[in-house]
Amino acid sequence: MITLVVGASGATGRLLVQQLLNEGLQVRIILRSLKDFPEALMQNSRLTITQASLLDMSREQLLDHVQGCHGVVSCLGHNITVKGIFFPPRRLVTDGGRRLCDAIEKTATLLESMGHEVERAKPNYHPEDALIHCPNLWFLGFDKYIDALASATNRPINLDTLEPCTLDLYQKAKDIDPFTIFDSFDWVNRVRREFGKHFAQYDIWLTPTTVMPSEPLGRYNQSLTGLSTEEYFYLSETPVQYCAAYNITGLPAISLPLHQTSDGLPIGVQLGARHGEEELLINVSSALEQALPWANNTPEFHASKY
Repeated sequence: MITLVVGASGATGRLLVQQLLNEGLQVRIILRSLKDFPEALMQNSRLTITQASLLDMSREQLLDHVQGCHGVVSCLGHNITVKGIFFPPRRLVTDGGRRLCDAIEKTATLLESMGHEVERAKPNYHPEDALIHCPNLWFLGFDKYIDALASATNRPINLDTLEPCTLDLYQKAKDIDPFTIFDSFDWVNRVRREFGKHFAQYDIWLTPTTVMPSEPLGRYNQSLTGLSTEEYFYLSETPVQYCAAYNITGLPAISLPLHQTSDGLPIGVQLGARHGEEELLINVSSALEQALPWANNTPEFHASKY
């Protein structure tokens, strides 16, 4: 789950951000200045900071930051002084809140403008549970595989041969027992049944492909230090939580680069459907491409230009 917090540098905002991070959630904040924000919080890998004035941001920039968020919290406020009440930025709370809500409304309107009958609905699926159960299934026997590689190459298993996160995964794989596996398979079966119920009522589930715009290269890699297995999976899998649902269920899905950020980077829209209905996805995708063609939507720096 991702939460956007504005007014994070104030007394209430700092406490809220700290609490959200302590709960293991991913947080985005927009700050005019980093001066009053705690250094310890800035180092947290689950925190994304944008340094800008909320009132100076364009509508498109706000939309980029709201994209993929499950909640937006405003901790904006004024000091109860003559300066705080009557001098700039005295309309920060009113104007900032209005523009954030406007960005959210624009997202909903944009989906409807594609020609879809849009209804707010989702399967009974909680991505945070996937972060618990999927690694159990993915890495069952991973330790045996690494042991075999080490034996075949006559190399030790340590930080000289494995990235820190990979080494931690290796150690955790040793602790996966049959009861854990049965519990995770039971969860997978429950998720598949819930998606079956959802697609009995709806033809397509429309979601973001990722829950945040593209980030700089290097943010996600197994050479990161100081992360537990759980923290690494939270970091790497949270952005693609809607994609993981189709790995779990085996249902067909497609991602379309229908929109762009203000920097020219693609924003993917994902469509999922019932088993065997790939034709429906392809037909709808073809219509969307005709309505919103993306062939020429390349950013300033793109491989095709060099």
